[in-house]
Amino acid sequence: MEGFRVRASVSQHQGGRAYMEDFSSVTVDADNQEACFAVYDGHGGHDAAYFCQRNLWHNIRKQKLFHSKEEEKVRTAVRLGFAETQRAMWYNIEKWSKHRSGLYNSTAGTTASLVVVRGDR
Repeated sequence: MEGFRVRASVSQHQGGRAYMEDFSSVTVDADNQEACFAVYDGHGGHDAAYFCQRNLWHNIRKQKLFHSKEEEKVRTAVRLGFAETQRAMWYNIEKWSKHRSGLYNSTAGTTASLVVVRGDR
């Protein structure tokens, strides 16, 4: 494959909330011909979405199976990266902001939607 070119743009809208709970990321590694486009839709606060933005793609890429040429192994690596990120959240939740009431830890959650491009796939 000659060259690895990607064009992307991102737009976010806060809506009626007083604060933004959502994050996105575009990560391109032209040397390894990999790209990840992600949207993290936060719920009940920004902490979980922010944590995923900072950790999910790294946790996926570090899985040995991710570098396989077999698609099923790559899908398994993605699932393992998601699971590792979820476990890591539980270990870090004490560091997150408190719930609005101030009485207990954050109740933030997130969904994460990713598109991963590797080479011409």
